[in-house]
Amino acid sequence: MVARYWYRLDIPLLLAASATLNVWALTVPFLVMKTLIFFKDDYTLFHSIHVMWQAKYYLLAGVITLFSLVFPFFKLGAMTVCWFAPLEARGRARFLGLISWLGKWSMLDVFVMATLLTLTQSKALLDAEPKMGLYLFTGAILLSMIASLLIDTIARVEAGRKHLSAVEAELETVKAELAEVKAKLDASSR
Repeated sequence: MVARYWYRLDIPLLLAASATLNVWALTVPFLVMKTLIFFKDDYTLFHSIHVMWQAKYYLLAGVITLFSLVFPFFKLGAMTVCWFAPLEARGRARFLGLISWLGKWSMLDVFVMATLLTLTQSKALLDAEPKMGLYLFTGAILLSMIASLLIDTIARVEAGRKHLSAVEAELETVKAELAEVKAKLDASSR
C-alpha cells in the first residue's frame, strides 16, 4: 500500500511510536504495591509474570505473557507488513480482519491492572498505585489501535477501488459484446 500512499507518514510514525512505548513500558514499573506502611514493591511486567508463575497461576501468567509481550509486537509487525509489503487487496483485508479480531483482546492486561487497582483501594493494609509503565503500555495500545484502524480503512478503500475497476472492465466487455450482437442483428435484418 505504501506505493500508492507514500505521502502517508502518519502510519509508519504511529507504528514506530507504539513500538517505542511498548519497549519503554517493559522497562519501567507499572504498579507499586504497598503493604502496611513499610513495605513497597515495584512491579514491572516481567516481575509480575514471574510472581504469577511462582504462585502457580500458570494460566494467568500465560495470558498476560501472550497479550502483553507477544501479541503487541506480533500485531505491530503484522501491521508493518500490511503497510509496506505488496500484498493483494483481498489477502490484506483478510489478514487485517484477523488482526482486528485479535486486537479486541489487547486491552485485557490493562483491564487486569485496573481491576487489581480497584480491589486494593478498599483494603486498609494494602494499596496499589499505577506507575509510568501502565500509562506507557496503554498509550502504546491506543496508538496501535489507531494505526490498525487507519490501515484497515485504507485497505477497504483500496479493495473497493479494485472491485470497482473489475466491474467497470466487465461492463466494457459486456458493452463490446452487445455492440457486436447489435451489429450482427442489423446486418441480418437487411
